Amino acid sequence: MSLYELLYGVQQSRKINLINRLLKYVTVISFNEAAAREAATIHYSLKSRGLDIGVKDSFIAAICKAHNMPLLTGNIKHFIRISDIKVLPHENI
Repeated sequence: MSLYELLYGVQQSRKINLINRLLKYVTVISFNEAAAREAATIHYSLKSRGLDIGVKDSFIAAICKAHNMPLLTGNIKHFIRISDIKVLPHENI
């Protein structure tokens, strides 16, 4: 999902070459069954409490939880709603 967001975001800015160079140093982590289960739980839990962050952000958080990895984001307000996930704020994303 994050790769999709990066690629989608650069379509208008014409920075696709920059992203392509960056991707040489990035490992894409899969959205597997464990992540799908996490995403369903996260999305349902937040939505039922009126704290919905949307499907894409639920997927991103779930991938991090399923792989026990921190999440670097410029959108802290969405991801701090989720327990058991380490959120690393980055103001330039």
